[in-house]
Amino acid sequence: MSPVPQPLTPTADSMLRLRRFLAAALGASSMAIAQPDYGGDTRRENPRGYDTGQPALVFFPPIPPPLGRPVSKLTTPPGGRQAPPSELGLFINEIFYPPLSTRLARGKLPPPLRQKLDDYRAAKTRLQAEFHAEFSRLRDAEPDARRVALEALARRQAAPLAQLELTAEALRAELNTSDTDWSAFRQWRLGNAGRGDRGDSPNEVAQVLRATAYYQTGLLPAQRRLLREISLEVAMSAEDAEKAAAAQPFLFFVPEPARVTLPDDLTSDLALLVAEFTSKKSTLKKELFDLAYAEDNATFAFSRNSKFKELASRQAPRLAELERLADRIRAGLRLLPDTTPAPPRSPLPPALTERTVALVQKRLLLQGETRDRLDEVGAQLRSVGARLGYQFDGETIKTQVVPGRRTDALPEEVRTRLADLRARVSTIENDYRTRAEAVLAELNLLRRETGEAIGRTAPEQIDARLNDAIRYVAERDNQEGYRDYRLAVFEPGLSPEQRRLVFDGAMEKLSLPLPRGEYQPTRRAATW
Repeated sequence: MSPVPQPLTPTADSMLRLRRFLAAALGASSMAIAQPDYGGDTRRENPRGYDTGQPALVFFPPIPPPLGRPVSKLTTPPGGRQAPPSELGLFINEIFYPPLSTRLARGKLPPPLRQKLDDYRAAKTRLQAEFHAEFSRLRDAEPDARRVALEALARRQAAPLAQLELTAEALRAELNTSDTDWSAFRQWRLGNAGRGDRGDSPNEVAQVLRATAYYQTGLLPAQRRLLREISLEVAMSAEDAEKAAAAQPFLFFVPEPARVTLPDDLTSDLALLVAEFTSKKSTLKKELFDLAYAEDNATFAFSRNSKFKELASRQAPRLAELERLADRIRAGLRLLPDTTPAPPRSPLPPALTERTVALVQKRLLLQGETRDRLDEVGAQLRSVGARLGYQFDGETIKTQVVPGRRTDALPEEVRTRLADLRARVSTIENDYRTRAEAVLAELNLLRRETGEAIGRTAPEQIDARLNDAIRYVAERDNQEGYRDYRLAVFEPGLSPEQRRLVFDGAMEKLSLPLPRGEYQPTRRAATW
């Protein structure tokens, strides 16, 4: 007979455990979608908003996760002035994402340019639909027959895909202007240590490489993706080789920046191919890194652009060779046993699984709504020279209203307005506390019923099952996106352009949370 769980009473200890569960539940998703810290300044106030005379907000796309890593949709979208425009979700892996983001944040996207974006999006969607329709038709065909048919499709799509990538490059150039460029206000450059400045930090190097991928002219699409890959490696670098390998244990494959785990039982011939691929790719990345680092301090833009175009011309044949080498690796992997993960299964009954997810969603929705209300008040406080700071702390919110000057020095109408806004903040705090306590009570009941269902009494075991259920839902929701991710990376017969097309679609289907914005950099700190 299964042990009968004891009733859980809301003691201080159990309340702490309940809070830890919610933190762990959200932590499971944040771990799965963790983005490297590029050190961007996301806190500095911009007193003139989005005026072109001040640093503007730039949003960089989320980093594609390694193949198969759960990406939870149970996340609270960032709010406040640095929240990403929702429209960016349609262009999540595009080379023009950052310059477009600044235009959208400023509300300065002319109708003709918006029409070009709409036309580009429609053309890309048609090509993706055409590809998936043909692949669905061939899904059950013999591997060799499927490859022949996919190669024929690649030939038919070659011209429109080439035009699509030319259009993306043209949009990238048109969206970027002298004042929207990431470096428009930057007063530091890499390699300036000889002038008495401190050395470059890894985060600063990673920022420059990331920006080069999106803002530098003259690069090939594959080079832009390689630069994203390099910036990710630099941002995740560790203090020694062992820690670096632990932080980044995956193989960067193509289309970049896809990351995969290969089987442990590779044949010797296949292992040699992988080693050759890695070596040749590393050489290409080293050349890109060296040029980007050296030219960050260049005086004349036309000279820098010319050097990147020359490098693109020199690397083009070797990038094509790298693609052919990747095809040979794919062919070898097809001979190994299928390691595609089986569909996930929840550790809890369906009803408890859905209730667990619904509860976390309710918590996130509550925080999101409360944050939006506080941000609205914060904007009004700024109009009277005050600032609002807040932080969620379990079932309460810590808030602080900071006037710009002494309250007794303010005009009467401003003091009245300030008092009204403080009262609104208090109302929001009380509303949040009441609703959060209700969520906590609901969680207490869920944990009790979960313990009965699994025959466990230990709170740690109950919470572990609840967290496993949340991971299950993440994996279930990721299935379609990762199916296309796996197709883009491993399916034989696709052209490099088709792989990029399918990979971009996979990133959209994963619904990756869009990162907050960061202001264009100006001065850098005196120390790392």
